[in-house]
Amino acid sequence: MDVSPRAKPREDKPREDKTREDKTREDKTREDKTREDKTDPMEQEQEVFHAREPLLTLAAGVASHWAYFGRGEHFSHPWRYVLLLAICAPCVAVAVTRLRHVSPSGPELALLSGQLAGLYMAGVFGSVIVYRLLLNPLNRFPGPYLARLSKGYLVYLNWRSGLRGHRVLWRLHETYGPYVRLGPNDLSVVDPDGMRVVLGPGSQCRKSAWYGQDAPYISTNTTRDRAAHDRRRRLLTPSFSDAALRGYMVRAQRYNDQLLAQLEASAGQPLDVTKWFGLHGFDLMGDLVFNQPFDMLQHGEAHEAIQVLGAGLYPQGFAFPPWLYRVFATLPGVGAGYRRFVAFTADQLTRRMGEQGKTTYADMMQPLIAHYQALSPPDQQHAMLPMLQGDARMLIVAGSDTTSTTLIHLFYRLCAERGLVSRLRQELGPLVGDADPIEYGHVAGAELLHACINETLRMHYPAPSGFFRKTPPGGIAIGQVHVPGDTVVQLPPYVMGLDDDIYERSGDFVPERWYSRPEMVKHPDAFMPFLAGSESCIGRRLAYMQLATLTAQIITQFDVALAPGEDGTRLLEGSLDLAMMHPESLHLVFTRRGAPEGPRGNTGKRGIV
Repeated sequence: MDVSPRAKPREDKPREDKTREDKTREDKTREDKTREDKTDPMEQEQEVFHAREPLLTLAAGVASHWAYFGRGEHFSHPWRYVLLLAICAPCVAVAVTRLRHVSPSGPELALLSGQLAGLYMAGVFGSVIVYRLLLNPLNRFPGPYLARLSKGYLVYLNWRSGLRGHRVLWRLHETYGPYVRLGPNDLSVVDPDGMRVVLGPGSQCRKSAWYGQDAPYISTNTTRDRAAHDRRRRLLTPSFSDAALRGYMVRAQRYNDQLLAQLEASAGQPLDVTKWFGLHGFDLMGDLVFNQPFDMLQHGEAHEAIQVLGAGLYPQGFAFPPWLYRVFATLPGVGAGYRRFVAFTADQLTRRMGEQGKTTYADMMQPLIAHYQALSPPDQQHAMLPMLQGDARMLIVAGSDTTSTTLIHLFYRLCAERGLVSRLRQELGPLVGDADPIEYGHVAGAELLHACINETLRMHYPAPSGFFRKTPPGGIAIGQVHVPGDTVVQLPPYVMGLDDDIYERSGDFVPERWYSRPEMVKHPDAFMPFLAGSESCIGRRLAYMQLATLTAQIITQFDVALAPGEDGTRLLEGSLDLAMMHPESLHLVFTRRGAPEGPRGNTGKRGIV
């Protein structure tokens, strides 16, 4: 072993280095502890707050959902919430920077504002998603899974179908059964027990937010205030008295004659009845509402405002959630056609108000205008003007669209069902005799004629997706099924009309089910074409009278058949559901009875549903 003096220093050096490292480590630990002891408690609190900022912002979003957005309705002013967030986020960002005792630059402050807004929205939507997927009581109802999250899935289905939402609903019910979840709070029901509970007299359900999405445009039909609705309906009652209806039918004959003249002028050539029945409906209602016809039958063209009405209603075909509809309604160009129609009817109303007390014939607006002009002070008139304008639009559209749509489908069925027109003529012959013109009094007892109208309404209802009602907070019971509170329920007439559990041979046009074969209607309460109670259609008697009278006049004077190449497919499969049915073209051939035939029609071909 080497024990020379030169080896010893090499043995002691590692020990000295280790001692020096230990001393350095102890000094550093002592300095860190001293620094911690000297840290300002306020700075410690700021650091803790800084670490909790994201959690606090997320929690604020969750709390907003549960305390505010998840309660009540907040669809009327969606842009206000965007503006409020845009204002609050920078304010909160400034407060945060002051707590941090920093002075950020503009871009840094903008970045922090965006982060806070994003975290807040993440909290809101995260809470919404959790509730809708896991906690919503509607989750027990069948339907597309994505419908739990958003009504956007229904919007997508309607878009993909080409805005034929009634057919979308039919397919959904074929897949999922009588109860189908359409959205987070939306339910489509095909259960005859639901008609009286949801839409009948004494129903505890109320009109849903759908009726308020068109504000500030409002009418007796769309107001959600039941007391206001009842007051306005009482004002309208004199306009639909027996005497008023008799007067309307006398004036309607003028437009019936104009339409009959157009049918004769077609000289057996194919005629688009979708166009001509539509012109007839608007001309008639222009006279009955504003005491002035639009003269569209004479010119053979719709007024420009009427032409753009359908395009203006296209957004309705998507079935947007009300808040999203409100967003789109504010965008330039969206709904422009509808706004032009609104302006047109407002101008017509202004002219009509100037003639109050000077008109030769009474019209539907007379009692409403009288009530409006009797209001004082002027502030009351200003507040009531939107309702008055809305009622004018309601009467024009409801009285023309529904009648013309029913006539179009009725005449398709008269042509498609072999021998039906002959049977109608046999029934009408003894009733009308040589009457010219035929009046409703002549055909009021025509069972088959009225049954054909009812059967058309069953299979081709003008509002095919139905009406939207909101259940009371405690919910409702439809048979043995409990529907939770605050659920938007619709009972689509198109789907119900084709349900074999409700109607025997539902896909066949069988008018006899309404008078001689009542057993074919398994649930009579399911048929409510004009609703019931205080919410029923106030013009239902006028609609039946005009439909029956005009149909009798046409088929007793003309032979009618499908035009060559026409099978009704465009009408039945291509018509749009824009809240009201927007029918496609239907070409028919009308030949004066006893005159030489024009192009041979496709008589006897059965239609498709």
